Amino acid sequence: MKKILLSLIFLSIGLIVKSQTLELYTENNVLLVNGDTISIDSVSTSLDSLSFNEMTVKLNVKNTGTVSKSVICKKQYIDTVAGTDNSFCWAGSCWPEATLVSPPQPIDSGATNSEFSGHYDPNNNIGTSIITYIFKVWHSDDSSWVNVKYNANYSGILNNSFSSSISAPYPNPANNNISINYNISNKNNANILIYNVYGKLEKQISINNLIGVININVSDLPSGIYFYSLNIDGKIIKTSKLIVNH
Repeated sequence: MKKILLSLIFLSIGLIVKSQTLELYTENNVLLVNGDTISIDSVSTSLDSLSFNEMTVKLNVKNTGTVSKSVICKKQYIDTVAGTDNSFCWAGSCWPEATLVSPPQPIDSGATNSEFSGHYDPNNNIGTSIITYIFKVWHSDDSSWVNVKYNANYSGILNNSFSSSISAPYPNPANNNISINYNISNKNNANILIYNVYGKLEKQISINNLIGVININVSDLPSGIYFYSLNIDGKIIKTSKLIVNH
């Protein structure tokens, strides 16, 4: 019986491995492993008048299978800076920021679609946004994906990670309370803002020390997805996701 089970397990693994027929390549045809991260940078030399260029990543999607595939692209946010814009184009069509899944695009057996591009506009907001692009065979588990870090930095603080940061909230998902570690360089006007998915400000918590842990009561927030931001002197430094689940 054990031999039969082992045979079935190995057979299943073999089928899963064989089913992965999509490969992703950089613009320069470097093969990417699932979960690889590409970094795209734009640097402003002036903090008083920030100016960033739009950042673009280009990918090649190859169908290594023996038959034609219909492939969709799914955009998934990992961490985004508030006030930024992003979109993506594929196979001659471009979709606005609100579009998370593209219509299926045909890729012939052995062919490569080199018309994908992800676009990110910082809108003069400092910070790093991470977006995952997932390419998936329509109605199948066959997929490949890559993470893209869009870095909008000021050259004077490029090498010290802005010297201001906040951690991921813990626990997350949260029931009653969350804790966030912070480290800031200027406490003149620093606070943490919590928004709901519609952009409504739910909480504003002042930061009174340069380093420490801040505890926030979220028991009064309905269950759902929220976003919290570190705001220093009216500028959003970082935005991440928070889940409240009562």
